[in-house]
Amino acid sequence: MMYNQLYFLISIYFVGASFNMLIFKDLKPVIRHFITPLLGVAFYSLSTGYLIILKMPVKLVSVLLILLILWVFIYYYNFFKILKEEKSFSLNKLRTYWLSKEFIFSLFLYSIIATFFVLLGKSSPGSDSTQFEGIGRFLANGGTVRDKPLYLAFLLNGRLLVVGAMHCINRLYGAYSLYALNSTIVIWFLGLATLLLNDLLKNNLTKKLKVLFLGAFVLVTVLQKSYYFQIFSIHSNAFAMIYFSLAVISLYLFSKSGIESWLTLGSFLMGIATLI
Repeated sequence: MMYNQLYFLISIYFVGASFNMLIFKDLKPVIRHFITPLLGVAFYSLSTGYLIILKMPVKLVSVLLILLILWVFIYYYNFFKILKEEKSFSLNKLRTYWLSKEFIFSLFLYSIIATFFVLLGKSSPGSDSTQFEGIGRFLANGGTVRDKPLYLAFLLNGRLLVVGAMHCINRLYGAYSLYALNSTIVIWFLGLATLLLNDLLKNNLTKKLKVLFLGAFVLVTVLQKSYYFQIFSIHSNAFAMIYFSLAVISLYLFSKSGIESWLTLGSFLMGIATLI
């Protein structure tokens, strides 16, 4: 069961990567690949939400089918415009994405972090954790809104997306408790935030001062009591913080750079933060 959760965490990266190859192409490669796991969590959650709306059981096959439908829709929406503008499209562009050094490095680093927390096996489940796990197990066992379980409205109102949906899919992979997801994503967010700060400060500080500032930022953030607690928590607070913070940062970067991908990313992350 330990490695089943690792398979689930790695699948999050590949789900995010499959959508990331279609969008946000104007962003720097390293930053683009660092947002990949956050996209994976988002699209996994959206697919679960669609199945709930359709009153269909949440099965791994049905989740992947919804993901495929979303992928094809975005593919044709984006690449039809590319074909119209460039008159040609080569599959080499897609191949380059999967074989790029930024993708391989990001996947390797993410896998190391995920493996560490899976093997560590540490979590701090609170009273709210049982509610996330309860709705996740209910859905993973084939339950739908048609079954009208007790307190369904409460479970679905703020207790499903994103952590409940993640627990459901984690169960579908054969894992039991969602103890490593928050840890992996919270630490990953710290790396992404550091990269974004590095970009923002590149023209404002000397290299030495920037290294000191970023090092202090990482140290102070990790040692902050609430942030440290969220690393080992099974809850939605960390996800709300991550997606909302990145949405604001992305919109700020759009205002500074004018790069449309930042606006698209910020709007998307704001929507996911609202669902959380």
